[in-house]
Amino acid sequence: MLGVAVWIHRKIAGALVGYEPVSDSVLVVRLNAKPRNITLIQVHGPTTAAMDEEMEGFYQDLSQAVKQLPKRDMLLIMGDFNEKVDRREPSTMSSAVGLHGLRETNEAGEQLEDFCLEHEMALANTMFKQHPRRLYAWNFPDGITRNQIVYISIAQRWKTSLMNCRTYPGADCNTDHQLLVATVKVRWLKDKNNTAFRL
Repeated sequence: MLGVAVWIHRKIAGALVGYEPVSDSVLVVRLNAKPRNITLIQVHGPTTAAMDEEMEGFYQDLSQAVKQLPKRDMLLIMGDFNEKVDRREPSTMSSAVGLHGLRETNEAGEQLEDFCLEHEMALANTMFKQHPRRLYAWNFPDGITRNQIVYISIAQRWKTSLMNCRTYPGADCNTDHQLLVATVKVRWLKDKNNTAFRL
């Protein structure tokens, strides 16, 4: 049994428009902001050991959620996809995957990239050059193996609002996952100044 949730800082709690639990793996949250509302979709994807039907169901739910959103919203999709996506060389640059991810991929990662291409999303934590320890998002129990399976993606049209995306190893989160943070510049509805928010 999976589960997803989104915590919102009390300073922006008043900007919450609403939320919709699409499934136990997909949660949609909308926030009131300028120049457009912000939609956050929190996910927890099936592991690579899951049946094909489970993976297909996850992406069907996620695609349906995206298609039902207002096209003008700033869209960010984040969470544990349980998939690895290879970084790109300049000659094979993808609009969905940047130059600075880890040099690893798997079959499930191809599905994630296909989804991003179909819905014009970009994987934020492959867009910024970081030390590898700022890219690993999950530690295997053996204490040696580390993977980048957690992602924050942003709609292509809002990619210029993205200021940074990196993990914070050592953050006390009581989990085998590393804290992944993206910094995005946005204006809240009642805010006269541009404000960078983190998620």
